[in-house]
Amino acid sequence: MSYCRGSNFLKHVMYVDDIMIFCTGLKSNVRELLSIFHKYSEVSGQIGNNAKSRFLTGNMSVTRKNMISNLLGFNVGYVPFLYLDCPIFQGKLKVMHFRMVTDKIKNKLTTWKGNILSIMGMVQLVKSIIHRMLVYSFHVYFWPRRLLRLLDSWIKKFIWGGDVLTKKVCTISWSVMCHPWEEGGLNIKPTRLINEALILKLSWDLMAKDSQ
Repeated sequence: MSYCRGSNFLKHVMYVDDIMIFCTGLKSNVRELLSIFHKYSEVSGQIGNNAKSRFLTGNMSVTRKNMISNLLGFNVGYVPFLYLDCPIFQGKLKVMHFRMVTDKIKNKLTTWKGNILSIMGMVQLVKSIIHRMLVYSFHVYFWPRRLLRLLDSWIKKFIWGGDVLTKKVCTISWSVMCHPWEEGGLNIKPTRLINEALILKLSWDLMAKDSQ
């Protein structure tokens, strides 16, 4: 794997019960990984699920991909893909990379029966579920403004009418609804402000903390 001069070599990333391992696609490396997996299974009693595991490659021939797939017993994965609701892709950030996340949110809003909920019930669903679905991705990427405006429009339609596909005349502007409780609003944070705040936190961590 090629890295910038002076950068730390990233070997693995672990989160809860998931692990991502980075290495070159040599036969010796693949066999060593298999040996580590087998030793871990013998010690812990836990067995990896090959059906749920994937490996991803850069520019590699089909022959070598098949060789790695046969050795590991994993299927070939492709980018972009979602990891913890965060899109993983290669190259410049584009709107298409976040479509998987936005489609998932739209489906969630569409399936909820907003017409049998109070406004406060719908506001609570947005804050506790929709915003939480976005937080991890917002920690990593500065989203395109067009998508953030689209998300806010779906949330606004859901709260006012219970349906993201139907536009309803609003008696109060969206900016007022986003005001705090004490100022007469519903204390809903615009997605743009949430994204900007979390990216600023990431920037501060990169500057202030000496960790990988």
